[in-house]
Amino acid sequence: MARNLRTIVALTVALGGLAVACGGPSLRPVDSIPPPSESPGISVDVLAPTLAHDYVFERGTPPVDFQQGSRTLVDMLPKPPGLHVAALESTRDSAAIFMIEDDPKVAWGALLLPAEKTVFEEFAANRKLGDWLMLIDDVIVPGPKDPVPVTAYRWARADVEHYVACGIPKPGTQNDCSNIFFRIARTVILQKSNYVPRGD
Repeated sequence: MARNLRTIVALTVALGGLAVACGGPSLRPVDSIPPPSESPGISVDVLAPTLAHDYVFERGTPPVDFQQGSRTLVDMLPKPPGLHVAALESTRDSAAIFMIEDDPKVAWGALLLPAEKTVFEEFAANRKLGDWLMLIDDVIVPGPKDPVPVTAYRWARADVEHYVACGIPKPGTQNDCSNIFFRIARTVILQKSNYVPRGD
């Protein structure tokens, strides 16, 4: 069971949910894949959590700062030992968070996935947090070859609200709702770095 959970989590984090469903129960049937709510003129972006401070997705429209929505979400999240959480600098009308799970004693994602679920639910419930959600996360896997990359996701508010209404599965499982949600995300794989988020 632990091995299966690790496989599911690794695929979810590394590939943004593009892996095949693991056979878990679907909370609600989904007939078709809704198009993402993004438009061609998107300029919302987040700065990469590295010393280079480059934009992650496209080149966002300044100013860039630590948005209140990001700080609010970070403050709401439980922070068990082994989970590091920090707000990131992003453009207006957005919330951007960086989360790293670093605990070799737990199965991959045991800390990260519940925190992600909380982020999605809190963001969907509070329109004051912004029109866009950007999440950069990573699971530190001990050893010389860490197979889980740092991954950045971006969703429009409508996509997050739809996901929460559709039905977020229990952490470590997938359903049609989660498969669609991660499939329509704007996803960027980032290079590993020695960055440790501050502010948790």
